[in-house]
Amino acid sequence: LGNSEHTTLLLNCYTKLKDAGALDKFIRWDGLQFDPETAIQTLCAAGYVEHALHLARRHNRHLLVVAILVQDGHKHLEAVEYMAALPPADALTCVRAVGANVMPVEPAA
Repeated sequence: LGNSEHTTLLLNCYTKLKDAGALDKFIRWDGLQFDPETAIQTLCAAGYVEHALHLARRHNRHLLVVAILVQDGHKHLEAVEYMAALPPADALTCVRAVGANVMPVEPAA
């Protein structure tokens, strides 16, 4: 298991090289163990929002999925739909975290 520093270093190399193919391979590799929180944060910071979103969904980091959709992707309706599909406890956690940002944009949701 690579620690968070290794994950950050590897992803920073890929992002600085703008090697989307290597990033795709990294996030889809099933046998690789890494710190998903660090990878998601690193990818968002480098502007690879879709890659970060894929990892957050794959690792069931619901709050991160919703935060990425709202803050980085400006996909408020998609965030609402995602939260609606979650178990109630997880949905409530997400609503508490981002609801104030979503409601002005999607009041009917």
